[in-house]
Amino acid sequence: MGFLTRGAELQASADSWSSRLTLPLPPQPPAGSVTTWDDLSGLQGVWGIDTAMMVPSFARGMGVITGVLAALPLVDLDPRTGLALPPQGLTAQPTFCPGMPNTTLMRVTGTDLVAWGKAFWRVTAVDGLNWPTAVEPLDKDRVTAEDGAWLVDGVKAPTKGAGRIIAFETGAPGALDHGWQTLATALALETAARNYADSPMPSVVLQSQGLDLDEDEAEELLGKWSWSRRRKSTAYLNSQVKAEPIGFSATELQLVEARQHAAIEVARIINLDSYWVGAQAAGSSVTYTNEQDRRAALLDFTIMPLARVIEQRLSMADVSGGNRELRFSTMGFLRANLAERVAALTAYVTAGIMTIDEARAIEPLVQIGDTPQ
Repeated sequence: MGFLTRGAELQASADSWSSRLTLPLPPQPPAGSVTTWDDLSGLQGVWGIDTAMMVPSFARGMGVITGVLAALPLVDLDPRTGLALPPQGLTAQPTFCPGMPNTTLMRVTGTDLVAWGKAFWRVTAVDGLNWPTAVEPLDKDRVTAEDGAWLVDGVKAPTKGAGRIIAFETGAPGALDHGWQTLATALALETAARNYADSPMPSVVLQSQGLDLDEDEAEELLGKWSWSRRRKSTAYLNSQVKAEPIGFSATELQLVEARQHAAIEVARIINLDSYWVGAQAAGSSVTYTNEQDRRAALLDFTIMPLARVIEQRLSMADVSGGNRELRFSTMGFLRANLAERVAALTAYVTAGIMTIDEARAIEPLVQIGDTPQ
């Protein structure tokens, strides 16, 4: 597994990063059978990321959360003045984890925080001040706590230098800890929809109106019927066979409504507005004017609780020396439309708060010093 390796192995196996955190999957039903609650119940603690990602709303929600988190750049700030400082330690490196983009590392970390409420990095290199300059993410199942120390694969990790553990903890259970029943229900509904799609009409009983068929003849008739129904929805029967539909139609099953409700519930367990998983509640609407508000709400209520966990841990003395604060910059994500940005910059220049060149540097439409005539 690409994120569970050490040193040089990490580079060679980076393409397998998506296989991390794979836990035993729920029992898979035979082809054509219907998944029941008995198939999916009793699986608390068994759900892994790969299993949960089979639920479309969960996959979409995790993509939104971790994608936004990974896109926010980390900056070094002076804790006393709030002014930017030159990057040091981790932030001075092009990538925190050699062979892995920082965006990927943050996606992995964000995924673990959402799914389990905790994530772990192992320091792989330090500078002369003993500040980390490189890390690698670890599977949470590999890391345990014992007598105030961290153990990796049962071996005590050092408290200083390379090999030590940087732990991120939200202080709350993750979505896969407390939301597995919701995910199991959503997955069962997806399976039900798939099974219904396999047949273009409700379940049917073919009743003989004449001589009874032996087992081989019945199997041949059913096979031809099933094959024909997949090719066309219209059937022809002679006077010897009668088709009797049984079960419920899609409308009666309310699969669409049930899946919509399940998507909303999945969004809730990952602390996300259902709008972001395409499952808006009835009567709600999105307009150009409130899209900025939605972005701000996403940042405030979903992204920042995770970002603060990462920021505060990386700002501690063992990582940054204690004289710097690492913060995610949200300016790009909350950026207004062009007309609003130009209006704000014009007001700043008019008021004398900014010079023309300073405003042009924020909105680099032309090079600094190249003042239009």
